[in-house]
Amino acid sequence: MDVQTTASDHILRVGLELGEMTLYRFRFKSVTLARRLARRNLSQNSLAREIGISSGFLSQLLSGARNPGPKTRTRIMAAFPTASFDELFEETEVNG
Repeated sequence: MDVQTTASDHILRVGLELGEMTLYRFRFKSVTLARRLARRNLSQNSLAREIGISSGFLSQLLSGARNPGPKTRTRIMAAFPTASFDELFEETEVNG
């Protein structure tokens, strides 16, 4: 299963399990991401370049000021292939 399918399937699976259309907001688990960056000896700037976003946008994502969209979540998952979706992101229901 490829990374893009994994991230998308997770969103769909959660909605289907509830038997209704539910919207979710996803945020980075900043502590987990910081640990993974340290393990790879990678800076936030290097990660931003690797996933194709600005370092400023990555900083906003990590602080919780912005939320990562599907493409950004997919790129993060690709950058950390041994991490599960749930290890890197937390979800909150938007319309509940």
